[in-house]
Amino acid sequence: MTGNSLPDEKTPNPNQTAKNYDLGGTDLGIMWAMGHGKVGLFFGDTFGGDWTMDDNGKDWRSNVLAFADKQNVSKGLKFSGMAMSSDDKKARQIIYSPHETSGKGDYTAIPTGAIRVNGVDYVSYMDVKAWGESGKWTTNYSGLYKSIDDGKNWTKCEARFSGDSHFAQTAFAEKDGYVYMLGIGSGRFGAAYLGRFLAKDILNHTAYQYWVAGKGWVTNAETEATSIFGGIVGEPSLAYNTKYHLWMATYISMQTSNIEFRYAKNINGPWSDEETLLTGKDHKGLYGGFIYPYSNGDELYFTVSIWPLYNVFWMKADLKPIFE
Repeated sequence: MTGNSLPDEKTPNPNQTAKNYDLGGTDLGIMWAMGHGKVGLFFGDTFGGDWTMDDNGKDWRSNVLAFADKQNVSKGLKFSGMAMSSDDKKARQIIYSPHETSGKGDYTAIPTGAIRVNGVDYVSYMDVKAWGESGKWTTNYSGLYKSIDDGKNWTKCEARFSGDSHFAQTAFAEKDGYVYMLGIGSGRFGAAYLGRFLAKDILNHTAYQYWVAGKGWVTNAETEATSIFGGIVGEPSLAYNTKYHLWMATYISMQTSNIEFRYAKNINGPWSDEETLLTGKDHKGLYGGFIYPYSNGDELYFTVSIWPLYNVFWMKADLKPIFE
């Protein structure tokens, strides 16, 4: 999906991001439905078209944003464009970061989830304080940006979680008037927690409810939220499959080094055991795993990132029902 093709590679590379958007290296690819058949894709730390595996190159941007139209994605997802700089020469940074790399300030701002609510687009992000060893980092807080003009311009919102919250990273999905949050703490070593709020209350943090075992949905119970499934969860993605009437979640497991998949009839569980989508054995340096928002049938499309290639790839899994 991003970066230059590898030498002798036969895989399609329809976006040519190094040439078209000065984007040679990036990761994540968090997707959401923007309405009118449009898809938004947020990427993480991004470097210029001169990026190589040996040199990050120049022009570090903490995040960038691409757009695509709903389409036949069996051979890839082709961008219709990206949010560009004022001179139209490169994909611009959306969520501000001062890039204070001392480990005591705001190192970078990384998207974790996105959703469209009542015609407004929102992206959740984590303000990273410092990177640690593999899969570990600390955050200052997580928050929201919003766009009221279909992703052209973005402004910072006040609703946010602390860096030590169970919801330092959040993935979103909407159903029946509620926006559900699948949350984890900083890094890739926590369990998964669940929150929700009415769509109208997305910026009213005090109206958020949290799933507490034995009590159900409880308002103002962020610290009481109980894990909805175990495992070692990193970079979660959440979606609802309208054909099978099942919730779906994907994530990277630092325990298995695989992209894992779970499903459930009810958002609060019980959730299935892990099913492996991709193995770290076959794809070294695998992480991410973000669901295409129109994966509503027998095919699950998703993005993954691979290090040290440091680019995003388009994947598909075939789904088969195992219960009625």
